[in-house]
Amino acid sequence: MPYPAASSISLITHHPELAKKLDGFIKQPLQSGPSSPCGLIITGPSGVGKTHLVEQYLNLYKKDYLLIPISHLQQQRYIPYAGIKIGIGEFLRKVYKEMAPEQSEAFSSQLKKKLGEHFPLLFDYIPELTLLIGKDTTPPNSPTPKVENQLYSLFSVLFGFLSDFLGKPLLIFIDNMQWMDGSSVNLLHFLLLRLSPKQLRLIGASRDSKTAILRVNQLMEWLNFETKNLEIIPLYGLRTEQTNAFLEEIMGAPVTASLHQLFHELCEGNPSHMQVLAESLKAEKLIGLSHGIWSGDIAKIQERFNGQSSRDVLWGRLKALSSPTRNLLTWLSCIGSYNKQVLLSLFKNNEHLLLKSLQEALETGLLTMQDGDFRFSETYIGEVIYEGIPLTEKVHLHYLIGKDILQKEFSQLSNTEKVLAAQHLNQSLDLVKEKDDILLCAKLNLQVGKLQKQDNGFDQARHFLKTSSDLFKLLSWETIKDLYWETNMERAKVEYYLGEYDLAEIHLDHLLERLLDPRKRAESYILKITINNHLGRYRKVVSILQEALSELGLTLPTEEANIQAANIHLSQEIAITKEPSNNSHEDPTNQHFILKLLYVGGMALHHTADTLMIWAALQIISRAQNSKDEGVKAIGYVSYGRMNIIANNIDQGYQLGVKGLHINQSLEDMQYRCRVFGVFAFYIQPWKKAFEHSVPLLNEGMDAGRKAGDLIGLYILKTHLFNLHFLSGSPIRSLLDFTFEESYPGMELTYYITHYQKSLIRYLTGERTFFSIPRQQPSWLAAKLTIQEERFYRNHVWARYYFLFGHYEQAARCAKEANANRKLQEGSPLVPANLVLLFLSITQNWHNLPLDEAPDHLEALEEIRTDCALWHLHAPENYASTYWLLNAEWARIHGDQMDAVSKQYQNAIHEARENHYDLALANELFAKYLLSKSEKTAALKHLKASIKAYKEWEGVAKEQQLNQQYQILLNNHSKNLQPNIETVLRELSGDLELDPLSKKLMVLLMRISGTDRTGIEWIENNGDIIDQKSLHLLPKSGKAAPLPSGLMLMCHRTQSPLIVNDLSKESSFSEIAALKNSGVQSFLIQPININGYLSMVIYLENSQTEDHFSEDLASWIRIIANQGGMIIENARTHEKTLLLNQEIRKEIEEKKQLVSFIEQQKNNHLKDLIQTQEDERKRIAGDLHDSLGSLLSTIKIQLQGLQNLQSPHIKGHQDTLRKMDEAIEEVRRIAHNMSPVSLRRFGLPSALQTLVEQINVSGQIQGELQILGMEERLAEQIELTIYRICQELVQNTLKHAQASRLHLQLIHHGDSLNITIEDNGLGMDQQKVTSGFGLLGIEAKVQMLNGTFDIESRPGKGCLVVIDIPLGIPSEKKTTGE
Repeated sequence: MPYPAASSISLITHHPELAKKLDGFIKQPLQSGPSSPCGLIITGPSGVGKTHLVEQYLNLYKKDYLLIPISHLQQQRYIPYAGIKIGIGEFLRKVYKEMAPEQSEAFSSQLKKKLGEHFPLLFDYIPELTLLIGKDTTPPNSPTPKVENQLYSLFSVLFGFLSDFLGKPLLIFIDNMQWMDGSSVNLLHFLLLRLSPKQLRLIGASRDSKTAILRVNQLMEWLNFETKNLEIIPLYGLRTEQTNAFLEEIMGAPVTASLHQLFHELCEGNPSHMQVLAESLKAEKLIGLSHGIWSGDIAKIQERFNGQSSRDVLWGRLKALSSPTRNLLTWLSCIGSYNKQVLLSLFKNNEHLLLKSLQEALETGLLTMQDGDFRFSETYIGEVIYEGIPLTEKVHLHYLIGKDILQKEFSQLSNTEKVLAAQHLNQSLDLVKEKDDILLCAKLNLQVGKLQKQDNGFDQARHFLKTSSDLFKLLSWETIKDLYWETNMERAKVEYYLGEYDLAEIHLDHLLERLLDPRKRAESYILKITINNHLGRYRKVVSILQEALSELGLTLPTEEANIQAANIHLSQEIAITKEPSNNSHEDPTNQHFILKLLYVGGMALHHTADTLMIWAALQIISRAQNSKDEGVKAIGYVSYGRMNIIANNIDQGYQLGVKGLHINQSLEDMQYRCRVFGVFAFYIQPWKKAFEHSVPLLNEGMDAGRKAGDLIGLYILKTHLFNLHFLSGSPIRSLLDFTFEESYPGMELTYYITHYQKSLIRYLTGERTFFSIPRQQPSWLAAKLTIQEERFYRNHVWARYYFLFGHYEQAARCAKEANANRKLQEGSPLVPANLVLLFLSITQNWHNLPLDEAPDHLEALEEIRTDCALWHLHAPENYASTYWLLNAEWARIHGDQMDAVSKQYQNAIHEARENHYDLALANELFAKYLLSKSEKTAALKHLKASIKAYKEWEGVAKEQQLNQQYQILLNNHSKNLQPNIETVLRELSGDLELDPLSKKLMVLLMRISGTDRTGIEWIENNGDIIDQKSLHLLPKSGKAAPLPSGLMLMCHRTQSPLIVNDLSKESSFSEIAALKNSGVQSFLIQPININGYLSMVIYLENSQTEDHFSEDLASWIRIIANQGGMIIENARTHEKTLLLNQEIRKEIEEKKQLVSFIEQQKNNHLKDLIQTQEDERKRIAGDLHDSLGSLLSTIKIQLQGLQNLQSPHIKGHQDTLRKMDEAIEEVRRIAHNMSPVSLRRFGLPSALQTLVEQINVSGQIQGELQILGMEERLAEQIELTIYRICQELVQNTLKHAQASRLHLQLIHHGDSLNITIEDNGLGMDQQKVTSGFGLLGIEAKVQMLNGTFDIESRPGKGCLVVIDIPLGIPSEKKTTGE
């Protein structure tokens, strides 16, 4: 029995918190703010009622929204757009039935017009569209674009049109999002970005396990980056009181308290589980209805169901079904959705039995029927059944289903059927191999993998293509080599799209190792170059290109002299007045691949050496003539033209670019048009014609990109259009409507860079109250040179922001950094724009520069001015205003006559014409110049003109900044110019360096207070000034007075502000006279206590008016100074921490060096001590052997002579001689131990063998010796030290262990020596034992050899000593070398 019908009491009543969230989302205004969610996702475990709850809730709002339910099935998770196709199809059928004929006709004509000529693309995905548009659709005349390029836009248009035409927003409910395919996720992301909440809203349901939530998390991450957000709402099981209400609902009557409690405990509040349990209890007659209340034998129920899961209970219900019905449910769980053809086949065409089984499943509530389709009433029912099928039966079923789908001709199968067939066969691969269907299955997986890739389902494509590759490996190479190459090429492309660049290269390298066909090798090289281009591995690309071209018979020159010689020869050959040779002797196929390689490798050549890029362009021009790739010749000409532009050969570069453009147009070539038009319109034409002339070319190139499926080219041209619009000074708000998702180049770094400019525009236009740039994720920054481009954009945008809002020092710093990373932008109009920012940032801050720094900037300024003269000469429409403005600034900082300077500013204003930004900027800088000359009336006129132009440019934030900064001159007291604290804090944030932060605060305080000079002093409690800074808004005509440090110190001590609004009335302070003489009319000093021992004292002065500092303004200054002070103090703390860390690291390093030195000294001392001991031992051993030993031997001989003279049998004589022999042997033993001869003569193994033999002879202990890897001798000193270690360890054992056995082992590992000695003696408690002199001596010797010394022992368990001594690189490795 399924859940109650929609008309009954809803489950939503049992979840009031969720109902509140849904109400807030559904009823929120259609024009919601940026923080409002674009969708809600309800997550929870299986069976908790997510689907039923949402469906019940949405049923209440079906009149307010166009509801599109979309459900995803587990078995269809690899089918692109499977759930979306079905959901939209059913919705459109419903719309078609409800439409009147005349409405249907209007709908059809308007939708055709909206979708454009490529609307038939949608027919493959939504066949139901033919109902609404009509079947007499005429195919487009132009080539059909690639699906992945245009499909998303068409879906967006369709959804937007449905909402607009039917007058309601679309509300999509996506069920089982955990099984949503990757293509659907991408499409949903695109739609939520493109369509407003007025047109589209989303509610979803997903399981909440870690793996199940992956798709939802992926979608959330993408949307968050675009400042859109999804809200996750977790749904848990019912609470106890909710369980009781739910049971009454599903059972139609109250239940007893004990039965209710039992239900809750057994089902843990899960509604679906309660549903199953209730049906089972009824079926087994364990509960009954008595006096209108459900009750039962609790003990029996507990005995029957305790410890059983809902799955066990469900299987109990299934066992009660007839065998055909169980088979039906089993097969249906394998198929995933109702397929009458397949089910009939499995029922052996017995339709009556099929219908009977369906009816039984419906009656038991296990299946439900919706829109003529049979489905499991609860998703988890199908999952439980599927998991319970034995593996062998499951494999057999999947094989039968897959083969049954493939009964039709392959060409007649729909894409969905191909995917389903592949899925089923892949789950029965053992049978596929057994039935000799390997080739069939491999080909099928290849086709399905390509389909998935086409629909952006890259994860799924990876799965199918890997299966295909694995199956092809089982077949004969000669029969499948072409298919195997195609499969692995597709795998490499998929890995590339997924960002797994190394895996992609592995697949390509694998092919290159096996392939001999030069054409296929060339294709593999081309993709390999593309991957490495993306990663910025340009030197590697050149190496790959060199190898690939060499295989095709073309040598890539590497020496600069050879490159230049080749370029001279080629350029003479293709002189503009003469057509190049056609290289007719070359193999046409080789020519084709050479051209493709040069085309894709051009970027790497450009970044390696400009001369190499010129060589590639000239080769393309030379080889493309009369080839089947003649269209690529246009690429060669525009690339060669761009290189000439970079070299400042502007006229020649332009002529070459025009030639390339004409070639493309004359050939009517669409393949390369997007790239040709893009290079010409952005990198060439702006150097000769107005920016606006490039717009039609870019639009035409973008159109060609759509038709040719050139995703990246299309995106790049959009960014060019965006940048030219901005540079042209046109109103900027419309730039926020630029969308870049159409081309969907998810891998491209520049896809994210575009957001930098948009972030600035959002702030400038007032859409946001602060400016910030989103941080890049590390995985997006593919390589050093792509990071270079990111740095250019980031710093260029920051430079423009800082410059516009008066932070000139920071602007200059960012512009310099951008210029240092401009390699990828060479020839672009962004480079001049950035250089102009650098020039003006320096000149506008000229009066604040220290005197010794100013001359250092003149050379750079002169170079930019010279460049600008060249730009102006060739493209006056773009650079005339800039040219005159730079000259005016140059004349100003050099102190030229006012008339001459003013004339150049006026020329800049005149030449700005329709460029609102240039007009605003020229007027602003001229007004500032006039103010510095005290020409207030003229300054006011140009200031107002500047504000007007900024307003027309739609720079609201800049307009507000000028109104604040010059509020006195503009007499803006009536306007609300109160600062936005969030804006202030954001503007101050981002830096952790003291100097930039302090200057930011000074600029902000001048702007907000409308003053023209500010100063900051940091004063300690004792009155010491530890830092002082000063900043002027305008150059002073005379000498500026120094900061009034005495007054600032007084304010520090009193911690009270000082406001002087009329200096003419003040004479009590000597410093005021100096301020008065320099033209100051009012000033304010505000102390800010930072941390109890330090104050930041702010000084602000105004030279324009008296009575400037009102109470309200002083309050704002204090608030902002307080905030700024805290931020600066944090930066100061951060800086101190860094310095402290550096000092600590330095101190630690010094201590390490000292410890190392002490250790070295100790080791040297120990070595000397040991050496002294050894020398003394040798001396004593020698004395014992040579002196005492010889003496004893002489005495023995004499005694033997005496014995011969006397009776030989005298007992005393025999004892004396025996003792004499023992004395001689003991002397020899002592001499040997002190300096073993066998060690010196025969090495360590022999000496240790002698040592162990002596132990065994003594009878004190049974010793064993094992030596491995000691074929070669060690250094004499090391052998001697190791011998002494072993000797002392043995002596310790003999003295203290009371052991009967001892095992000594030495293993030489090449770079280390391992020594172990083990006995079965008394052992010891390591916690209590204290090291004696013996152990300390051993440990000292081990440390001297940089070894480790470990003891393992317990009382009564013997002792094990382990020593490891490093020996360095073995001698044989030293000789062979690395």
